[in-house]
Amino acid sequence: ETQNSILIRPSEPEDDSGIQTLYLEAFETDEEAIIFRIASFELELISLVAEEECQIRGHILFSMVQHDPDSDLRITGLAPMTVLPGRQNQGIGSMQVRKGVEACRRKKFDALVVLGH
Repeated sequence: ETQNSILIRPSEPEDDSGIQTLYLEAFETDEEAIIFRIASFELELISLVAEEECQIRGHILFSMVQHDPDSDLRITGLAPMTVLPGRQNQGIGSMQVRKGVEACRRKKFDALVVLGH
């Protein structure tokens, strides 16, 4: 999905450093950067970046939520998510959410929970 010059695409391993930097710039603590780093080892991960002019402007992460092991219910959690501080309130975050929800549907998740604010 694109809006003006923004491209929402799956993240690649070479994006990890830029994503880490983005979280450190956008939040007062390093908690979100740590969540991203830990979650990046998960198999059922949906990790998307908002890219503009070959620069990462935003990131969104969906990962499996632990639940009753006897249940077939597949639940994913949205967290963390950010947009570069100077590019917030311009629709980039909304684009990331829409594209992420589409990816969750394609992976046949039964439910989505949002963690955080």
